[in-house]
Amino acid sequence: MTGGVVETAEVLSIFHAGIPVPHVRFLVRNEVTDSALTGSLRTLSVESFQRLFDQRVAG
Repeated sequence: MTGGVVETAEVLSIFHAGIPVPHVRFLVRNEVTDSALTGSLRTLSVESFQRLFDQRVAG
C-alpha cells in the first residue's frame, strides 16, 4: 500500500477462555511509532484478527 502505515502482529496465544468464540492475543507493532522491542498487546476474535491481518509474513 503506497503511503500507508504498516502494522505487524505477532500471535502470542489463541484461547477460548470460557467463551464460545476463540480469541487471539497478539502484539502489534506500528512501523512509525514502535521499535522492534515495543508494541501494543491486543485481543480480538480470530475472525476479526484474520480480517485485519490477512497477509502472512514469515519470521
